[in-house]
Amino acid sequence: MVKVPEKLSRTGFGRDWETISNAISGATSGSLISVLSGTHTLTGNVTVPSGVTLTIASGAMVNYNGYTLSSSGGTISIQSGGIITLNPATYVDFSGSGNTYEVNGINVGASFNGIGQSIKAIPPSGYGIAGWSDGVGGNYREINGNVTVNARLKALHKSNTIAAWDNTSQRKLIQTSAGGNPRWLHQVYTSAGHVWLEHSGDGGSTWTLGNNGQPLDGTAGGKCPSIAFTTHYTGSTTDNYIGVVWQEK
Repeated sequence: MVKVPEKLSRTGFGRDWETISNAISGATSGSLISVLSGTHTLTGNVTVPSGVTLTIASGAMVNYNGYTLSSSGGTISIQSGGIITLNPATYVDFSGSGNTYEVNGINVGASFNGIGQSIKAIPPSGYGIAGWSDGVGGNYREINGNVTVNARLKALHKSNTIAAWDNTSQRKLIQTSAGGNPRWLHQVYTSAGHVWLEHSGDGGSTWTLGNNGQPLDGTAGGKCPSIAFTTHYTGSTTDNYIGVVWQEK
């Protein structure tokens, strides 16, 4: 195995170590082991013995890879981030497959358990990120503390509600009057018992979930949405303000 200088070191030995387990092996009381940067994957269970300190520096990722990192009296110090457990994604309305995650910008597959500082879900084609299982919206997240979550995915431009785009004198699709050519499109509809907003900046070829991936009606549920906009001109700047109304369940 190739050694990577300044990635993982143990005081008093004047060398770098290929793995955390190798660095801990034979460590005596008072040893300080620092995981300085990069990605480290466990190849077996690792236990930090009494008197030994293992420090995971900011920017370093440790993939448990199905094993455990524990202490039998030693100290495990995580300088930033936390222990991350990423479970397979769930689907809001239409089932799919192919979602993966990134931890610290590194793709770790469909699930992960280990230490890191940031997470991001990579949805399969045709899906958007509808927030996370702990209620946090958006996609890329900085981690500050231990977290166990999974991404929630929603099929874009699709609904499992037969009346999702029924008109009933309610506008579902608008084109804003600014934003270049093609201009921006925005639509509202219902799916899985909630009201969703989508945006397209390329004339409808591709769509993204609005409202940071969250349904507009929160947890209450809604139906019969309608969308409109107004334009405000300030000198050379044109601002569009979108308004959506719906009926709560």
